[in-house]
Amino acid sequence: MAVSLRNQGLSYRRISDETGIPLATLHDHLQGKYKGYDTSFGREKTLTDEEEDSLINYLHYMAGRGFPLSRQNLKVLVFEILKRRPRPTAINLDKGPSDRFITNFLKRHNNLLSLRQSHSLESCRAEVHQGQIDHFYGLLKSMLESLELQHSPDSIYNMDESGFSGRLVSSKRVIMPKASRHAYQSQVSLSGHTTVVQAISASGRALPPMLIFSGCMPRGDPQAGIPNNWMMRCTESGFINTEIFIEWFTELFLPSVGHKRPVLLLLDNLSSHWNPNFIDLAKENNIDLLFFPSHASHLLQPLDVVYFHLLKQKVADLAVSLGYLGCKTLPRLTFPKLLHQAMNQITGSSISSSFLDTGIYPFNNKAVKALQPAPKAKNSEVSLPSDDVCTECGHSKENSLVKLGLVSKELANILVEPPVPQKKERSKKRTHEFAEAVPSKSQEKKQTKKQKKTETAHQTEVHEEPEIADQSMDALCEVCMSSGLSWYFWVGCDTCTRWFHYECLPSSVQTDVDISLVVPEKMFICNVCKAEE
Repeated sequence: MAVSLRNQGLSYRRISDETGIPLATLHDHLQGKYKGYDTSFGREKTLTDEEEDSLINYLHYMAGRGFPLSRQNLKVLVFEILKRRPRPTAINLDKGPSDRFITNFLKRHNNLLSLRQSHSLESCRAEVHQGQIDHFYGLLKSMLESLELQHSPDSIYNMDESGFSGRLVSSKRVIMPKASRHAYQSQVSLSGHTTVVQAISASGRALPPMLIFSGCMPRGDPQAGIPNNWMMRCTESGFINTEIFIEWFTELFLPSVGHKRPVLLLLDNLSSHWNPNFIDLAKENNIDLLFFPSHASHLLQPLDVVYFHLLKQKVADLAVSLGYLGCKTLPRLTFPKLLHQAMNQITGSSISSSFLDTGIYPFNNKAVKALQPAPKAKNSEVSLPSDDVCTECGHSKENSLVKLGLVSKELANILVEPPVPQKKERSKKRTHEFAEAVPSKSQEKKQTKKQKKTETAHQTEVHEEPEIADQSMDALCEVCMSSGLSWYFWVGCDTCTRWFHYECLPSSVQTDVDISLVVPEKMFICNVCKAEE
């Protein structure tokens, strides 16, 4: 920077004032006094630039696949690099890098890396792949173009439900004694379960909600102090059903959107939403529907991504401010008033940002990335780098990160990709093992003692080429008393000829089956045989 300023004709004093470099030091360097000398200061870097770039790429890759690494994981990786590639270093190779080293590493790359609190994700949501996301964006783009809604945010709506059941925690900071290690605060307890049915538009508008209480309606007048266009209903569980959902659509949504058409409504594929009567009703009123992919609402649905998080945070903050925490329960009669105030605190720009973050409006098919890559087409000639997978450890036999240019070849054995999920292969293996039903020692002893085993049962056990729930299989599931369900996995008892669908077994019995697979000496014995013994 000082050289460029000097080339622009600035004086040494002017450059010194702007850069903060001492005048004498600036003069000596620009005059070439130290030319030919190493003017770098401080100790040499522990990691080379190539190693740091590989680490950063690896941290990005693992976070994108749902395996974000912690500070301790980063310590282990740096320690492994130093052990496998020895060099003079100030780090104690017996203890590894210190916390200060990791802190300085993150500071040097604070524009690329940051420490955050991770959130748990259900396995079914983690398995959503990029192909499903791209397919949804393709449908959305075609609908926006056909309906000419590319510039009509007031005609794009999202609808969803969220439950309030007493697990709300305020986000406000509290004052604690200096010596306290933790700042504990009681959760906000809400009487019963309440579901809030809400719809928002891309223009930043929030429609009047519907509240569904569990059991019965609150005592008193729950409509007092809130707008008259709010709807309140009750069910036994406090959850929505098809009848109430259709009532919300006809009596609340349609009057709120008015007569302007076209209107696009985005919603998830909950069973109460995916209803023929509702779909026919939407067609009659010229409401176009678009459903999100299964288990992808946490990525694509604006209400889940932004709005409901803000709403619950605001409700919890208001409840704590009023003293409803600890042993003092928030009455159901008071909840609508707090909800009303919380909704008023959420600005229209926050609502619009939820559509922006999900790429719905303005349309952006690059806004959301799934953890899993898109699956390879069957007739595709292009193979993914991680196709050649080791059946023992789940890793690809050749590090695909090197092929992608994310990791250097020297670090291929340290910075490895996460294991590839192989649930289907394991399930098929388990099915074949039980379908073949190779007689164990206990079975042979029992067959010797009892001559009541028929030839048909024996043929079923030693079936040479078993298929998953074959239609020709004579066995019946002892739980559901059915057979021929091609999507179920068969499990056979090791001491008798009874067969079961794995999915029909209780979770405790499924655990026994799983243990018998990983422990060769362990047999799976059904409850009937246990009772006989």
